[in-house]
Amino acid sequence: MKDELLYEIASKRERQSSKKAGTKFAEPIPEGRRNTELASIAGRLRNRGMNERETLEALLKENDQRCVPPLDATEVQSIARSISRYAIGNSSSTARGARDSDRDETVAERLVRLGGQASLFHDPDKQAYATVSHTGCAETWAIRSSDFQLWLTHQFWLETHSAPSTSALKDALGVLEAKAKFAGETHKVFTRIGEHNGAIYLDLADEERRVVEITPAGWRIIKQVPVKFRRPKGMRPLPGPVSGGNLDELRPFLNVAGEEDWMMMVAWLLAGFRSHGPYPLAALHGEQGSAKTTTARVLRAVIDPNTAPVRCEPRDSRDLMIAANNGWVIVLDNLSRVSESLSDALCRLSTGGGISMRALYTDTDETILNAQRPVVLTGIEDLATRGDLLDRSLVIYLPRIDSSRRMTERNFWAEFENALPLILGALLTVVAGALAELPRVELDHLPRLADFATWITAAEPALGWTHRAFLKAFMANRQQANSVALEGSLLAAPILKLIEKDLWSGTAEQLLRRLDAMVDEQTKRHPEWPRTARALAGALRRLSPCLLPIGVKIQFGRANTRERTRLITIQRLTPSTSSAPSEGTGPTLRS
Repeated sequence: MKDELLYEIASKRERQSSKKAGTKFAEPIPEGRRNTELASIAGRLRNRGMNERETLEALLKENDQRCVPPLDATEVQSIARSISRYAIGNSSSTARGARDSDRDETVAERLVRLGGQASLFHDPDKQAYATVSHTGCAETWAIRSSDFQLWLTHQFWLETHSAPSTSALKDALGVLEAKAKFAGETHKVFTRIGEHNGAIYLDLADEERRVVEITPAGWRIIKQVPVKFRRPKGMRPLPGPVSGGNLDELRPFLNVAGEEDWMMMVAWLLAGFRSHGPYPLAALHGEQGSAKTTTARVLRAVIDPNTAPVRCEPRDSRDLMIAANNGWVIVLDNLSRVSESLSDALCRLSTGGGISMRALYTDTDETILNAQRPVVLTGIEDLATRGDLLDRSLVIYLPRIDSSRRMTERNFWAEFENALPLILGALLTVVAGALAELPRVELDHLPRLADFATWITAAEPALGWTHRAFLKAFMANRQQANSVALEGSLLAAPILKLIEKDLWSGTAEQLLRRLDAMVDEQTKRHPEWPRTARALAGALRRLSPCLLPIGVKIQFGRANTRERTRLITIQRLTPSTSSAPSEGTGPTLRS
């Protein structure tokens, strides 16, 4: 009512003034139309060649004389500045800037114009992104993310002091996404760890958006970064690393039983500083009170601190891959068992792989989630019992902590936070040393996770480890993991008994009947006991790599008959014919 009364009074005064002066009546501009009308006037003035200062003076005069009530001077200045960016006489810029004599700029068009202030691009998978300057720092967001939508809405509010409709925002995002995909450049987008031209980049994710650049010559903290980093929700900042530390300062915060386990934990950490895998999976086992969860949290906090550092078992591989796309390190805590589907998903996460699912509201479009990540599992019992997962795992058993060594959570994490800058600096120095040594390292024998083994071997001089010390510890860990796989297999014992005296050859169906006769009913009712010939063949293929190191070879072939029947041959190898690799195989250096 107050605004309407002001509008009527202003209109009456304006009409009286115009009548006395014999001039044409200039209609007052009520609230709700002020921004649009002033922007329209600014567009016409810009097309006549007026600069920002001249346009602002004219708008301030119009604002005082016609707007009821007048806009704040800062808003008028924002309108003049916005319209003055466009080229003189460009009719399309007038349409984008405000209303001219032809039509209004729609809300969606204005949103597209505002979104154009960001740098639009896409990644190699054609995912659309935008890099915007926010609080003086560069932020990279997916165009369809809530962060970018909120930023765009805020830009709209700053210019219009109104909110865009949902439909206009949706239309604008579609246009911006198309621009990013078809007109934008291609850039890789990294989470926490990136790589460019042989250098490794660690995103500290702090308010200053600092990044550590690691090269063979050393490391330094920079702000102008040649790679794109995204910072998902939950990512916490790392402290600024400090040089001069020693990696042994990490030992008090990790519950390890011996030197080999310490080496495996350090190796897992160093693998996490590479932007690509394969990555070993750290399987931490121990009874209650062995600090499995705390050790896992410390390992993650050194590389990728998060508001939710440990998580429960995901419902399916889709949830696991979503977690991997929104964090660098995955920690699954206090598991009772690892199902077959989760085991397969963890294998893909270690050595590379993804999942595909139907995009929302479509019949044929796919959304592909693809990631490689360092993973930590914790549990009381042996979790990785399938051979393919164990082959990618570092199995570490934690001793129970004596009551005299226990600390309160508060004191423990306070001491860790104080030591972390020096610990991180020491790790970065080792990474730089590994980069310098890597081109000269060759392994006589390439084990599984060969890239990982080569990388840690290259880090040995910077770590102060003796030549081949890591490979020796790694092969010992492999043997331990192999024993776990055989102990956890229902098929291993009957197969070893089957070939005690001679080799066995026949079809999968014949072998299943033979094995069924060798075990009790309780074993045959177990969910993991194969019930079909096909299931048995699959189980043997997974078990075969674990049997080979102990001199048992399983071969799959066909009979030399017209029927070409599929045969399985199981034989015990003599030491001279065994193809199992030797533990002593080590690296050589090229000079």
